[in-house]
Amino acid sequence: MDSLGGSHIKARQYLQREYADTPIGSYIPAITEQARRRLAEVRVTVPAPSAAEELVR
Repeated sequence: MDSLGGSHIKARQYLQREYADTPIGSYIPAITEQARRRLAEVRVTVPAPSAAEELVR
């Protein structure tokens, strides 16, 4: 996601129900716990890179 500009990131945020369902001008609730759950799921399904793969990056 490093190459995404602000407009693209904003558009992606509105794909999240918490953002899309929030009325304009209202407080948008944090999605920290949701993001942590998704990260944990990804970590379970995607193997961690080896030390050699990390060096290539």
